[in-house]
Amino acid sequence: MHHLTTIALFASLSNALAVNKEATTTISHGRQTSQESLDRCEAAANCEIYDDDFWGKAIRFKEGMGPGTEAHKLMKARSAVQRDSTEEDLVYKRDGAHSIATTSDTSINFGSTGASGTYGLFHKLYDVCHEGGCESNPIYLSSTYASDTSEYQQDLALYARGSYDGWDQRTVFIEAIKAVAGTNEQCEDKTWYAVTGGGQVGGAVIDGTVRECRQTYYIQVDRWESDGGYGGGISATAQEVQNENGWCQFLNIVSQAASILGAVPGSGYISSGADFFGAITGSGC
Repeated sequence: MHHLTTIALFASLSNALAVNKEATTTISHGRQTSQESLDRCEAAANCEIYDDDFWGKAIRFKEGMGPGTEAHKLMKARSAVQRDSTEEDLVYKRDGAHSIATTSDTSINFGSTGASGTYGLFHKLYDVCHEGGCESNPIYLSSTYASDTSEYQQDLALYARGSYDGWDQRTVFIEAIKAVAGTNEQCEDKTWYAVTGGGQVGGAVIDGTVRECRQTYYIQVDRWESDGGYGGGISATAQEVQNENGWCQFLNIVSQAASILGAVPGSGYISSGADFFGAITGSGC
């Protein structure tokens, strides 16, 4: 669980958050790695669990075992042999790659920007995640909201963490998160009205409509190699605005994860999401 002190960790970059307080809720409902991924990390030789002030319990490659290291190259080679081999005496597991998509039961109002699509907040992962990992500092995107009597602008913050092997994996992980964000995103037109002249007789009525979208605010996708080793992943979470619980009724990732990630297109040497992610399960919602 996290509170306003969590956001304070990024205070040096928060001047852009000139938020309208009537639209902002700062109650956090947690954003941390699923228990299934924690269990897999604990069993993997190249993965470690750590406590983060912002993310809670999180996972990462052990030092000296991440992408680009000799240990990582050896793991990939073993996994390749594992997938292609028909021998019965292999030391490593034979169940192929496995990936886990995790979401939160908490949703937020993304405003006019929305969570998904080319202009949605999660698309901004392309700006903060690079060849081997993601920046720790947040990125901001302006969104429009409506109150009962006006519309206003608010900057949404996107935070990310991740580690993976190169640009192609980065693309497939981001597209997977975007695909989750686009699943059953709930959007509606919100109309506002106001009377000019302080409500005096003769004042004109003005109005407007803003299309606001709601979706889970936290999405994580992790991949595990066929030998059980950690294969990387990305976690992304949005600043919390007008929080609501009970989002699992719209985004049941447990039942939908396989179809969502399996349909993600490939990139470069990765032929498809189905091939890259392997067996897919959902967690958290």
